Amino acid sequence: MSDSLIGSVVDGRYAITALIGRGGMATVYRARDKRLERDVAIKFMHTHLGAHPDFTERFNREARAAARLSSPYVVAVHDRGVWASPEGTRAYLVMEYVPGPDLRAELSRLGSFTLGTSLTLGEQVLRALTSAHAAGIVHRDVKPENIMLTAPVPDPPETLESHPDVYAKVTDFGLARAVTSNATATGQVMGTVAYLAPEVITDGDAGERADLYALGVLLYEFLTGTLPFAGKTPIATAYKQINDDMPRIADQADWLPPEVDAFVEKLTAKKPEDRPANAKEALDDLISLCRKIDVETLSRYIPVAPKRAAHAERTRVDVVPGLGQATQVDLDPTAVIGAASSEESQPARAAAQSGLPARQATLVDAQPVLVPPQGAFSPDSSLQRSPEPPRQTKRSRRLFRRGRNAAAPMQGSGLAAPQESGVAPAKSRKRIVVATALLLIVALIATAWYFMAGPGQRVNVPKVAGKSYKEAVAALSSKGLSATKKESYSDSVPSGRVLSTDPGAGTSIHPSTRVTVTVSAGVEKVEVPDLSGKTEAQAKEALRKARLSYEVTTQYSESVKKGRVVTQSSKAGAWVEHDSAVKITISGGREPIKVPKVVGMWKNDAVSKLEDAGFTVSIEEEASDSVAKDAVISQDPEDGESSHRHDNVTIKVSTGNDLVDVPNVLGKSTDDAESELKSAGFSVKKRRFFGAFYDTVNLQSPRSGKKAPRGSTVTIGAL
Repeated sequence: MSDSLIGSVVDGRYAITALIGRGGMATVYRARDKRLERDVAIKFMHTHLGAHPDFTERFNREARAAARLSSPYVVAVHDRGVWASPEGTRAYLVMEYVPGPDLRAELSRLGSFTLGTSLTLGEQVLRALTSAHAAGIVHRDVKPENIMLTAPVPDPPETLESHPDVYAKVTDFGLARAVTSNATATGQVMGTVAYLAPEVITDGDAGERADLYALGVLLYEFLTGTLPFAGKTPIATAYKQINDDMPRIADQADWLPPEVDAFVEKLTAKKPEDRPANAKEALDDLISLCRKIDVETLSRYIPVAPKRAAHAERTRVDVVPGLGQATQVDLDPTAVIGAASSEESQPARAAAQSGLPARQATLVDAQPVLVPPQGAFSPDSSLQRSPEPPRQTKRSRRLFRRGRNAAAPMQGSGLAAPQESGVAPAKSRKRIVVATALLLIVALIATAWYFMAGPGQRVNVPKVAGKSYKEAVAALSSKGLSATKKESYSDSVPSGRVLSTDPGAGTSIHPSTRVTVTVSAGVEKVEVPDLSGKTEAQAKEALRKARLSYEVTTQYSESVKKGRVVTQSSKAGAWVEHDSAVKITISGGREPIKVPKVVGMWKNDAVSKLEDAGFTVSIEEEASDSVAKDAVISQDPEDGESSHRHDNVTIKVSTGNDLVDVPNVLGKSTDDAESELKSAGFSVKKRRFFGAFYDTVNLQSPRSGKKAPRGSTVTIGAL
């Protein structure tokens, strides 16, 4: 990928501003998201890889897999797409921009980390892997280059505990493969040889426990500044990974708690089944381990000389002087283990002799090298000649001649060189001795003043980590040092106890230097937001912004709308430890319940049964010849139908066999007859025949003198 892309705008949204680095698979640029007004990192797949559909699919799978992860310790994936750039079609991935260096750069700068920093970084990487493993994702390439930092690691003996703004974020899930997917092996295993688990090298089997193996190697490297298994070639390194025992860190640091070595050995066990089952189990083990180590031990480290200056880019161009041709060297130490070519390479033959499977015998050397053009060192090369001495300038030649002539005797001049006197006068010698003695005395006095009271005076900063601030001030005062108090949150050091000093313990300083003493303010607490009435998504986002985790349950609610928060375990406005879990209950809406059967039951029993089920009851009365008095004739809704709590159910209750005498209305007008019948408790139905000219009732049914149920219908007819 050419730097000519700087200044381009991808898909009308991402303005490329700077090159971040190049890796084995892609080039990463810094860009500005014009839509959301934020800086992002945008990764373009290399041209030679884009032609392979299997790699393109892997690139797309990376975006889908990584986008599912939500953890503060994982570099977030925002977007993906394909862009028709000036150099051709490019698949790209848009990620969160992390401003700090990667762990490789920090290891190169510091040489090694303190025990506290190493374990804190290990915990953060495990939290990222826990999130990934829970989603069914295996990283497959855990290494320092794939772990970004929000800011540089503090110099020893300080630890990350006193710098909560510095934490790790795992990136580059380009080699991650979802366990739940249907993806199959392509005949190659991609990864970095120094961090590959034995089963990955021999069988290509990269599971969750392979990630834990890589983390164990990382912890060893954090503490010692070296890799546990390092050969001259990738094949030799792979052989050591399979056959050699894990070296003990305590051999280089007798102060190291044995539990640390035991934890690293468990992570790097040769058999996967001997390692923790997953990242969550390993995280629990690490947290338990950290609680057993005192603050002073956490600040200790193994002094290691820095290897080289941290590089700004992952790819550089080196030129061998005199060869006239630049050779690009990829510093991304990822090796590819795959099928050997038909012409077996020498490393492949060495692998066969070492016991490695032939299928995994081809290794790409991950070490940075300088490669001269072909034939540059051939026997006929014009470069095979002795180097010329540096050319002399006119001034240097003049000085050379002058010095030579001054040293030579003045031949032919007729003059003899003056002769030195054999014995100096005694008085002169005495003056010289006295002057020399005085000078020595003055020098001794000046030296004594310089180191005892002057600028050269030095005292060592005492170890005060873990002490109270009062005790720390007393210890510093005994050395003639003054203190300035600074507070910082800590998850492991009790409030009021010293976290660290600046300058650090053991540093030689002048007594006038003020020592900054960082005191633990205890575990940082954050305010719980009010989640009432919010949707589940809104509640989760509010808790994430407050740096709190959450647990979600669902229950029916008669008063809260479906999908909204019903309750929260911690009250709004309460102050709790950061990263605490807040349990939120989401409404599932009104609970559906079935209407029980009450037909045939006595009225009071029916009402009790319906009210116990959560319904309200309305009662209507109706006479019945077949249903006993106070028994339920019918119900609405009917039994078995679905309803909700507090809904109304209407029941009709029998008033029994209520018979009354039918009055005689024959010969009366239809209006009078109707009025009399209604007064007696009957309903009336009128029928008219032949126009009913006289409007006189001639027919009635039932006839007078009979009894009929109250409320029943009497039919009258008029001619």
